Amino acid sequence: MLTYKHKYRIFLMITDISIIKELLPKLELKNTFNTTPEYLNYISNSIDKVIVQAEDLLLTGHSNLSSIYKIKTIFDSKPLDLNDIKEIERQANNIRVFTQN
Repeated sequence: MLTYKHKYRIFLMITDISIIKELLPKLELKNTFNTTPEYLNYISNSIDKVIVQAEDLLLTGHSNLSSIYKIKTIFDSKPLDLNDIKEIERQANNIRVFTQN
């Protein structure tokens, strides 16, 4: 582990990728859902859980979590358009690839 000094606190930075892989959700494929809204709700709920866990573990700035935060930012800027949905799917695929390697 590395440490990161902030002005007022020292944070532990986890460098072990296996810990990050454990934290990331094992996202289902879109075709396992009947509708796109069901799939998007599933991703949103999964992302929210990961963010809470990342905050508890002080991992909020970890670079391997960038897809999580990109998805969260898109969901926070509702309503979603087609480009937003495509970007969510692209980032979800990035998470799947990362967790499977």
